[in-house]
Amino acid sequence: LFNNYAILLGEKGDFKEALAMITKALSLDTNYAQAYSARAQIRFFLQDIDSACIDKTKSIDLGYLEAFNIPEIVCNGTKSIKMKYTADIFAKNKLFDQAISLYTLLIENTVDSSDYHLNRGYCYYSIKDYSKAESDYLKALKLPNPAVNLLYSNLSLLYFDQNIFEKSIELDKNIPLIVLGNYNHAN
Repeated sequence: LFNNYAILLGEKGDFKEALAMITKALSLDTNYAQAYSARAQIRFFLQDIDSACIDKTKSIDLGYLEAFNIPEIVCNGTKSIKMKYTADIFAKNKLFDQAISLYTLLIENTVDSSDYHLNRGYCYYSIKDYSKAESDYLKALKLPNPAVNLLYSNLSLLYFDQNIFEKSIELDKNIPLIVLGNYNHAN
């Protein structure tokens, strides 16, 4: 019962209360593999990656084959690797504010990366903070190894959403084409 309630709380985003409930479930049955998996997921969303990795491993050791998955390269990785992975998962799950916080920390505390600005810009765009999204996209273009096509495409969409159609069209015209191979056209 505590396990199921914790899962429901987690789905509603109440991760602190979910952690309390799942811990009660585990105090009743210390070999409850699915509960360790659920606690790994809850801890992950509370950004306690090290504890989440421990719970994931415990769940697998108890024989649960569908345990919440955190790749070993993340579990054994640096703080930056853990933060980037977490930020990416948050963005994918539309937890944009949390993702923005992590991308901001990565930008402030590690080598400035065009990917971090691109991804944070996407999160800003998703919550319709267009000025911050534009700023991040433009910054990403100035950093080494930018994803030029994606950045121009995202900027074009950003301008389109703001009814700045001339800028949007101009960017679309300037997106470099990627040649995927030779094509033979039959007449």
